[in-house]
Amino acid sequence: MALASLILSPDPDSLGPSHLKVAGLELWVHDRRSPEAQDYWEGNWLVVTVRCAADGAIIWTTGPMVRVPDLVRWADALDRLYQRPEGVATLTSDEPNLTAVVRSTDRAGELQLVVDITPDPLTQEHRLRFAVERSALPDLVRQCRGIVKAYPVRDPDGAYDA
Repeated sequence: MALASLILSPDPDSLGPSHLKVAGLELWVHDRRSPEAQDYWEGNWLVVTVRCAADGAIIWTTGPMVRVPDLVRWADALDRLYQRPEGVATLTSDEPNLTAVVRSTDRAGELQLVVDITPDPLTQEHRLRFAVERSALPDLVRQCRGIVKAYPVRDPDGAYDA
């Protein structure tokens, strides 16, 4: 996998369709960071390319920054948020390159996606906000679960970590 070319000059056309897309956030999964690893910690890292675009800004980042269990938790939280008018669903990682938060903004259930993204956490910070329709959540949950189906959680019980 040629990560350097993705980092320096990502081309969405060469990446194909994104595996996850909501508002201005797109994510492509390339592979596991360590395809041979079967343990929970090393075996679940995914190498991804992420693009977040809004008027006047396009930010890209690429690397092993999302873990499969992070996507499982986000899908579950998004599903709960869809069922209730208030709440929050957060995609977090142990890496500082990407955080995505979908939250209700008022009692009427309006939703906002807040994306913190950076290709270089030591020198840059970018935060973009988007309105998200509640009706978009089931598709986002399906996208997350589609990635999890393609890259199942390895060693969820920690048997290989001993």
